[in-house]
Amino acid sequence: MASNSTSGKVPSLSNIVCDDEFSDARIFETNGDFRFLGEEALRLKLQVLQLMADHFPGAETEREPTIEKIGEGSYNFVVGVSLNPPKSHDDSVVSIGSKFSKLSKLFSRQPPRSFALRLPLDIDGLLEGPGFGNITRDVTTLQVVSSHVSIPVPKIIKYDLGSDNALGRQYTLQTRLEGESLQVLWHVMTMPQKLSIMQQITKMTEKIARCTSPVAGYISERNRDCYSSIIHLDQFTVPTQAEAERRPQFPQPTIQPAPKQTPHEFLIDQCKRWIAYEATFGHDHHSRSLWQQLMSLIDWLQERGWLGDRFHLAHGDLFPRNILAKITSSTTVKITGIIDWDLACFAPKFVALRAPFWGWAHSERDEDDAFFDPHQAEDKLLKKAFRTAASKEYVDLSLSVESVVARKLFDIVTYGLMGHGQRDLAFELLQQWHMLHPSDGVRNLDLY
Repeated sequence: MASNSTSGKVPSLSNIVCDDEFSDARIFETNGDFRFLGEEALRLKLQVLQLMADHFPGAETEREPTIEKIGEGSYNFVVGVSLNPPKSHDDSVVSIGSKFSKLSKLFSRQPPRSFALRLPLDIDGLLEGPGFGNITRDVTTLQVVSSHVSIPVPKIIKYDLGSDNALGRQYTLQTRLEGESLQVLWHVMTMPQKLSIMQQITKMTEKIARCTSPVAGYISERNRDCYSSIIHLDQFTVPTQAEAERRPQFPQPTIQPAPKQTPHEFLIDQCKRWIAYEATFGHDHHSRSLWQQLMSLIDWLQERGWLGDRFHLAHGDLFPRNILAKITSSTTVKITGIIDWDLACFAPKFVALRAPFWGWAHSERDEDDAFFDPHQAEDKLLKKAFRTAASKEYVDLSLSVESVVARKLFDIVTYGLMGHGQRDLAFELLQQWHMLHPSDGVRNLDLY
């Protein structure tokens, strides 16, 4: 996908908070000088225009595309690009029949074609160095999800894994789904509209989770451009990339096909892999006993029937910022898309069937309050809407204390004990389980 491009470093616009970063008013002062970061914004705008001209030459780009910033997350800077249809050209000497034909085309003209251009941020969260995320896996994940799950997700139009293009860096060009971020809409929606959304996202979560696999892991790059009924998965890496960067002199993560395991076998295996990794630099004596207690907790989760026998597709970040919707009436809202599948994976069902507790608990980080009855009347209605729309299994797997413990335990076996707050979390889970089921013998008091 090479192009004759305007070379140079892509600027960082992460500090810009203006709603219209690429307008002339944002770029230039009234006297013609550049505003703060205006020169960088103009350079990126010109690079985007060149990229679109390379991919869509001719009439579609006769009128300058509309460019706007539409989002920025931990890994990507997202630019919205709309290709405007060409202006009609009047001809005073054409026949009446030809004029009627032109008039017909004018009224049937399609709206602008809209895209989302995702630019991976570098390790510092800027648009300067190489992208930190795995764009190949992101592309593959969208291809797999769109072909296996019947929900609205962006389609990949173009992508480039290199830097020989107008932007000078990797990118993906996706279809831009209609609607606005639910994070924005939520604050202006009526209560009936919020109840409508709660019911829809509940049904959609269960639909996503119905996509299953006999193995756990991330969607592999081996699936790229191959639309097979079999989904190839890569094993969760131990250590993680972030952990390996802190200890570059010790074993680095390697991509391996995920082995066929039961959820119980998978969770136990993850603990053993972390013990083995920590042993390479003499850290295992510090946490081996803690890992053994966590394995006992996993055994009791299996004994009490919380782990299941297969793995289910989980979005990994299914919160309002990644849900697109549009208001359809005074009482209804329609979900128009689910975006940002970068953290999608196949995991035990208790991970995939996580309740949309953000609706009534007003928090994305800690779901400890999810299973308690809310105090506010509106929050009670939202939780009731979830219960009404969800299957009994979904309710049981999302609103029990045991399932919350299991989801936090999954976070530990995925990311290890050496990250910030991970050991404290492990102690809390063991203590919590001991209070729930003291007869199981899961204790942590001797580990402090």
